[in-house]
Amino acid sequence: MAIKDLFWERVDGVLKRHSISVSQLSKITSISYDSFKSWRSKKRIPDAESLVSISNALKVSIDYLLKGTACNEDLEDPILIEVKTNSRLRNIVISCINNPDLIEAFEIMTNSSSLHSKEIENLQESSPLHPKKSTG
Repeated sequence: MAIKDLFWERVDGVLKRHSISVSQLSKITSISYDSFKSWRSKKRIPDAESLVSISNALKVSIDYLLKGTACNEDLEDPILIEVKTNSRLRNIVISCINNPDLIEAFEIMTNSSSLHSKEIENLQESSPLHPKKSTG
């Protein structure tokens, strides 16, 4: 089967699973309804920009839309989304991490590299999970 045939089957399947209409997807992505009609008739496939917009809106990978591989309907874990959007929660998580490499990886995952090493140190020291230095 050609990519343009498979593309619409996958989009249609995800739309049905999430009870979303083509009209709603058109509004969410700001892509014209006529474009979706063209893709539905399998005359062509979307350009790269439209593919990115559709995959983001449907929370599936572009690989899945075009090839049927890497089906990842929940590209981002809801907990990770919450950590990204809630700075207090993000600070709590960082305060529990004692490994600088893990902190860096966490900051990259959550796009939160705004914290400086001194702030991270303070968060860690205030954490009940952080081992206290012995005074002696």
